[in-house]
Amino acid sequence: EALRSLILTVAQHRGTPQDIEWAIDGEKLWLLQARPITTALRPSPVSDPVTAVFDNANIVESYPGWVSPLTFSFARYLYAGVYRSFLRLLGVSSATIKAHRPVLDNMLSRIDGRVYYNLLNWHRALALLPGYALNRGFMDTMMGVGEPLPDALLPKPPPRPRGWARLKAYGRIARVGLGLVWHTLVLRRTIRRFMARLERVLEGDPAAIDALPPSALVGDYRRIESELLGGWDAPLVNDLLCMVAFGLTGRLAERWAGAAGIALLNDTLIGQGDIISAEPAQRIRTLGRLVAGDPALLDALGRGDAEAIAANPELAAGIDAYLEKFGDRCAEELKLESIPLWQEPAPLYAAIRAAALIPPSVQAAPRNPTTALRTLLRGRPVKRWMLRRLLAWTKARVRDRENLRFERTRVFGRARRVFQSLGRQLHARALLDDPRDIFLLTLEEVLGAVEGSAVSHDLASLAAMRRGLATREVAAPDPAGRLLVTGMVAERAHRSANASPDRDVQARSGTGCSAGRVRGAARVVRDPHGATVSAGEILVARTTDPGWIALFANAAAIVVERGSPLSHSAIVARELGIPCVVGLAGATEWLADGDIIEVDGGSGHVSRVTGPDA
Repeated sequence: EALRSLILTVAQHRGTPQDIEWAIDGEKLWLLQARPITTALRPSPVSDPVTAVFDNANIVESYPGWVSPLTFSFARYLYAGVYRSFLRLLGVSSATIKAHRPVLDNMLSRIDGRVYYNLLNWHRALALLPGYALNRGFMDTMMGVGEPLPDALLPKPPPRPRGWARLKAYGRIARVGLGLVWHTLVLRRTIRRFMARLERVLEGDPAAIDALPPSALVGDYRRIESELLGGWDAPLVNDLLCMVAFGLTGRLAERWAGAAGIALLNDTLIGQGDIISAEPAQRIRTLGRLVAGDPALLDALGRGDAEAIAANPELAAGIDAYLEKFGDRCAEELKLESIPLWQEPAPLYAAIRAAALIPPSVQAAPRNPTTALRTLLRGRPVKRWMLRRLLAWTKARVRDRENLRFERTRVFGRARRVFQSLGRQLHARALLDDPRDIFLLTLEEVLGAVEGSAVSHDLASLAAMRRGLATREVAAPDPAGRLLVTGMVAERAHRSANASPDRDVQARSGTGCSAGRVRGAARVVRDPHGATVSAGEILVARTTDPGWIALFANAAAIVVERGSPLSHSAIVARELGIPCVVGLAGATEWLADGDIIEVDGGSGHVSRVTGPDA
């Protein structure tokens, strides 16, 4: 501070910035020499008042923690193309879509190696559709954002048009609205066609990809991109309808029946039986019963002894069937750098072993939603009929949303395999020092190295530079879940540590998503790789994704820091009939392994009964 003051004083006295020489004698600062500065100074920056809001409340479920440059550039490209197609599908004009290209190209952001939604751009994209004032609240619910955006930051509605412009505006609203109605009516057909197209694109033996040369690998990627990117209609339309259905049904249920109405909505979504994301847990439980009581098999599963496992034909067949269908599912499955189960099945072995050690139990049957609805709205037949129809519609949209997300997993699994093979080919040609260095490159750099459009072909140097940066980013704590940045993101996005909750607080509340009350020991899992959950334990995590299903299979209840009622954690917990609370910020810091806690999945209330040493 003394030196800074001296520099400014000398510059003010001489009238220009100065080079100075100085010394410290004990505690005394001496000025030895001063002369006009000889190097060019940077110009004063122009103030930039624009504010951006970045939030990862929803996307952290798909892309938790550090995300590689390849995964981010791949996801960012897909989001831009898919949502452009979505707007076109709903009748938004090509001119309007073109004018909003900067918005659609920047739906995702990467800050300190973590992926965020550019939240203002999501609202700007949604504002292109009619009914934005209503839907913006529903979008916040689906995305699970911790707090709504201030009105001052939200897109402003255009001035009220007059005359001919007014007629044109109403025509646009009608066109988009009718488009949405039409796609609602033909949704089942759209889903069937989407599934047929997907199966055609992904047909063939995936293992054959490993033998393809680089040009053929890029060709396979380009084929998937061209045939699916512009035809991602079914998941997008269903997601929008799911957002509206869940928001509208929840709002009316609460208005007409209070908290019991919200509980009714959650009860309705329990035990649908045809949500594919619950199937892995069911298969793991079945395989666990198969090996229960067999010490040799349990030991083989614990050691990951593939030969001993293969010696039991029934178990081996069950595992092979699981991997054939769910081999691309793994923790952080949408990150291309993640290692899928078909390459490393040890987490599956551990889950089967844990399931075998859990004694069979009889779960309480959920409330009958039909009976509850009749009781709640007795004497109001019109409202009862309306809510029953809305509940059925919401249930179907939630089911289809989760099932279609599994198809996204398959597409990302195919892309992962293509890029893994490209990494091996680039390493074999001495263009990369390690095959997995491909994940340190961007999509444009990888494809450009083969197709000739890359700015630099020194891929090894690029990867080495980013490896050092990645090491620092991975070691650093996660930034806050929401960042408000004024001006340039590169200049202003300073790391903001999440505040640690008070450990002395005995009870806290999140969002209840699956009814039921359970008391048990907390099992805090920060990294699902190699983690297990024992009988009666309550899984506590920052966030989860479909790859955590092996831990779900054995959990008595689930508590998650992030997420919404439509997050994967909530949907699968309801399907499995276990209590679930999401949105309990700081849960992994507030609770410790072994804490005895009580979870109320209906109210969202979580209380700590005793600590691990009590």
